[in-house]
Amino acid sequence: MKKYLSLLIVTAFIGFGCCETDENGDVTSPFLEFFKDDSGIISYLNVPSGGYVFPEVPAEFANKTMPAGKETDTEFIAMGKRVYGGLEVEDVACKTCHGADAVPLMSGARDFRDPAFIDNASDAFLYWRVWMGVEDTPMGAWGDDYDMTPDQVWAVIAYLKTFRTKTAE
Repeated sequence: MKKYLSLLIVTAFIGFGCCETDENGDVTSPFLEFFKDDSGIISYLNVPSGGYVFPEVPAEFANKTMPAGKETDTEFIAMGKRVYGGLEVEDVACKTCHGADAVPLMSGARDFRDPAFIDNASDAFLYWRVWMGVEDTPMGAWGDDYDMTPDQVWAVIAYLKTFRTKTAE
């Protein structure tokens, strides 16, 4: 099935034109026009160049950065693993949708093994999405609605970044 899907995608890109970047550095293609929303933005689409187009982070989250030294702090990452696994915060278990090993279990759930995503997602973007969720998706506002602390949000982000070294299929 994967072989046929890949063939279909390659055929579509050949037929509609490969991706290019415009003067602003945005990825463009007649094929990608299909995926744009009403405002003309392609959000979260893994485009052929391997890049992602991220929505603008709201001002209240724009300056968020991982606390110094925490991304490699083994105890902090262990707390993130507990949050991710549903052992730290009541009713929060990231693994339910994103998979215990970051192999998504739900259609549309982010694959944190994908280096093209995780290497380009800013700390501010990740914090915003964990804290506020993603509108019109099952991704809940874990910080805002489920009383995760800022440290727990940062810890789960530090933990999910550890999946980056695993191979996405």
